[in-house]
Amino acid sequence: MAELVFTYGTLRKDSWNHDFISDAKYIGKGKTVNKYTMSKMSIPYVTKEPTTRITGELYEVTDFILNRLDGLEGHPQWYRRETIPVEVNGTVHDAWLYFYPTNQGSIVESGDFLN
Repeated sequence: MAELVFTYGTLRKDSWNHDFISDAKYIGKGKTVNKYTMSKMSIPYVTKEPTTRITGELYEVTDFILNRLDGLEGHPQWYRRETIPVEVNGTVHDAWLYFYPTNQGSIVESGDFLN
């Protein structure tokens, strides 16, 4: 069964972990409907504190790819995957997003790790 995953960091196109999701169907670039906080050190972390909408890419993934992403993200011990609404091309989708429990490093005011 296909699932939707919203990527905001190293899984995005032209980033170093994109190979983990490159076989998935790309839906488009978009933003979270709700505001969250993105912080970064060498990688991004998104927490539930409301600061700004998060920019990322939406993918339709297979169970195999989702399990591979869970392994990469250390779900549920490190990052925790939760369903949130994201807006892509004017349409709202429910998609998985990997949250971290605490901010790490500096706040990314734009909400876009690659900007």
